[in-house]
Amino acid sequence: MQRTVLFVTHPQRACGVHQFGLQILDILSSSGRYRFVPAAVATVGDLEEAIAAARPEAMLVNWHPITFPGVPPRAFRATGLPIAALMHEITDAMVQDPAALPFDHCIDHDPSGRRDNPRFVRSCRPLPAYANPFAPPPLPTIGTFGFAGPTKGLEDLVLRVQEEFDECLIRMALPFNAFGDPDGTASRALARRCRALLTKPGVRLEVSHEFRSIPRVLDFLARNSLNAFFYVEQEGRGISSAVDLAIAAGRPVAVRRTSMFRHVVAASPSICVEERSLHDILAAGTAPLEPFRAAWTHGRIRADYEMLLDDVLAERTSVSPAPAPAPVPRRPWWRRRRLTT
Repeated sequence: MQRTVLFVTHPQRACGVHQFGLQILDILSSSGRYRFVPAAVATVGDLEEAIAAARPEAMLVNWHPITFPGVPPRAFRATGLPIAALMHEITDAMVQDPAALPFDHCIDHDPSGRRDNPRFVRSCRPLPAYANPFAPPPLPTIGTFGFAGPTKGLEDLVLRVQEEFDECLIRMALPFNAFGDPDGTASRALARRCRALLTKPGVRLEVSHEFRSIPRVLDFLARNSLNAFFYVEQEGRGISSAVDLAIAAGRPVAVRRTSMFRHVVAASPSICVEERSLHDILAAGTAPLEPFRAAWTHGRIRADYEMLLDDVLAERTSVSPAPAPAPVPRRPWWRRRRLTT
């Protein structure tokens, strides 16, 4: 008999954390051992209603500290349920410091990270199942997508394309971010700055701001010749999931060598723009990405979550709320930064 687990996320769809959680939930839905009941909660009352309706044995929280302003960790712990958290923006230093983690059992998807903490499980990246149905475009087409922000390096991408190509179409999908750019001011301003950089008549830029579901993002990426991500370095940030969708779309991928892409910079031949031209990365095709596609499987992710939940439920000795972790003396990064991933 399947054991019921409440899968809790926040309700804002225009958010990378929410969309990542949907990918994980889709993979876990085929588990033969656990039944995952989704619940989008914004308040403690929402959480209590979801628990009363599902009657779960445990809770899995799609956790980012910015996305649950109305439900702090203590509110989750007060339910008395054993909790595991799908963590975002995790660094190795946080894994080493139990006081920096909001829950006793955590999992994240950084296959390059350390695994020293027995209460912390590392899993692989969730690549959506997708078969590219589109022929390569006749004109070289460089695509990118994501929520707008000064750290995405999109101006640098435009300049690099013009440096290497006399004729090219640049396609950008820049939806508004529910947490960092709800009215689209930053997204539209970034698009204007990128257009102002165009100097070659043969290089064109198309920008869309609509929010796309994951299947539609994959279709957007699949229609490009190459998908490129020029993020600048940001200390203490987690892995960006943008590249995962680009790998799944079945087109070549180019990245800047930054920590947010640390899970793919070992690709061979290199897909890093500091080391190879966009022309060379495009010519290599998807061969550098195939080892990732082979290693990052849905079966492995399901097994990792089932193992984590086995441990969570096995350790439960009572329904009393877990004690709060010791306070962290330093000011958390999320107090200083908007969510732009």
